[in-house]
Order: sequence, then structure tokens, then C-alpha cells
Amino acid sequence: MRFAFIDAERALSIEIPLRIYCRAMRVTRAGYWAWKWRKPTVRMCYDAQLGERIEQLFEESGASYGSHRMHQHLCKESFMVGRRRVARLAPSKLLLLRLSLSFR
Repeated sequence: MRFAFIDAERALSIEIPLRIYCRAMRVTRAGYWAWKWRKPTVRMCYDAQLGERIEQLFEESGASYGSHRMHQHLCKESFMVGRRRVARLAPSKLLLLRLSLSFR
């Protein structure tokens, strides 16, 4: 998260040296460059693929599916995913999943 912030800020302002950003965020320059050039992991690639499918399901359902129903639908499509992972990925795509509260 810190490295992503530094990267975004560097894109906006080239005149501030990297060492200043790294010192302010309390990270090393070597750590920043390691993060910058790291290849995406298998999980990151799968999350991106899953996020696209979640977005499609969200639009197809008319924004009515919650994380539980979306999880059920993804499992039927043979995605290996848990409900909490669906709930974590949906807000990253700026989707607001509906929560149904049971009446007591």
C-alpha cells in the first residue's frame, strides 16, 4: 500500500526525489524497486480474472446479488472461491453488494 502511494505520487511530481518519499513513508528504496519490478503472483492474476467475472455478474443481476448469492453462482461456474474473497474483491471494483438482514 505504501509503495503504491509512492508510485502514484511519483507519477504526479517528478521533481521530488524517491529518497524523500521513501523516508516519509518509512520504507527502503530497495523495497520500493523490488515491489515495482515484481511479477504478478498467481493469486493476483486469479483475483483479476475473478474480479472481472464478479463485475459481469453484478451487472447481469441488476446490482441485486450479494456476496452470498454471487459466491453460489461462481461456485456453480467452477470458480474455486470463498464468500469472504468475493466480499473482499467486490469493493475493489467499486461494487456495493447488497446485504440482506434477517428479520428477528
